[in-house]
Amino acid sequence: MRRAFTSQLPPQQIDTLQQLVTKNLSDPALQAFAGSDDFVVTSTERGVQRWEQAHLVAALDVLNTYQRERRARSACQLGGLRLARSKEYKRDPRTRMVELLKRWLRSNAGCASVAEDEVRGICALCRDILNHPALFPARNPRSFLQSVAEVYDHLQLQLKEVLDRDRTCAELAQRVLSLSRNLIADAIAYLIVAPTDLRQTDSLPSLEVVALWQSLPDEGHPLPGRVDPALQKVMCDAWDSTCGRFVAALVSTPWCVRMFNGSRSEEGEQAALELTEGASMQRSASAHIHRRSSPVGWDAEVTASDRRLGAAEVRSLIASLSQQLETGSLRASGFAGAFRDPQDLGQRQVRRRYVELVELLLDLMYLLSEVLVQFHRVGDGLGDYGMIRMS
Repeated sequence: MRRAFTSQLPPQQIDTLQQLVTKNLSDPALQAFAGSDDFVVTSTERGVQRWEQAHLVAALDVLNTYQRERRARSACQLGGLRLARSKEYKRDPRTRMVELLKRWLRSNAGCASVAEDEVRGICALCRDILNHPALFPARNPRSFLQSVAEVYDHLQLQLKEVLDRDRTCAELAQRVLSLSRNLIADAIAYLIVAPTDLRQTDSLPSLEVVALWQSLPDEGHPLPGRVDPALQKVMCDAWDSTCGRFVAALVSTPWCVRMFNGSRSEEGEQAALELTEGASMQRSASAHIHRRSSPVGWDAEVTASDRRLGAAEVRSLIASLSQQLETGSLRASGFAGAFRDPQDLGQRQVRRRYVELVELLLDLMYLLSEVLVQFHRVGDGLGDYGMIRMS
């Protein structure tokens, strides 16, 4: 019975291995696993003069060692002694698979860079082989499955190195950031021009965020080094209007600075954040001291406030300006005449949508600068592997 079962293993092995190769590998030369005569035993020497990928060479050594130590055990006995005989395997399924792996390892060990997809495919092939232990019973101390498992471990380490060097995630994050900057810059330009009568903007050379920083008033300026006195004088009245204050609040947030001043150093960014948040911290210090006397909820409130003070201040300003649009005079609002009638319901809806757009832009800038910008930095510094570990 055992002999009959053993005789059925090679066809099952070759069929299973062919299915796994077809599933995981895309190279046609490797996919012809069962029908080709290429995968016969080769030299147990490396066959690589100069290598670039240490883990691939180590995996190749594992397979060569397995082939050198592989022996067939004879079941016959003579005079009470069990005889062992050596047999050279040339075309059996194990040998064909080992030669397939050796061919791939030899062709890639000397390459300066190895494609991530190829490493993943070979890793997946080894993992799937390990999922069929019943098809490959062990007869030697160094078994076929043990050798494949060691190769798999080296391939996993090789994949980590590939991901460390690969910057695909960082490139995708950079693309998303670029599109997001364009969207936010266009939306801010729309807010300051489309529904307003702020003719002062006609004198600006550009409506991009980095250009608007030049014309912002000195008080609360996120980047004082960017100030242009001539443009400040031109835009003085515009920034005093309600619409102007909405836009100034948006472009002065630390998140806008982080998105559009990304080429600056971390120290410069931190200085900008301190400038935008320092004044509000001083103004709220007395309120913090007052809340400290309250025995309930002070710790949580102070912690959240310290971490998001810029957001709280901007949202408070937006709420105040929104209230002015609802109840106050619209003469100094900055809206065009077609949107200033306090009694017209349609015009009131336009003003409300304006405020909603400001709030949406604030949320979007916060999300992009606090999350996506950080992801991009990790991917740029640590590669795709860093992005995967962080996520």
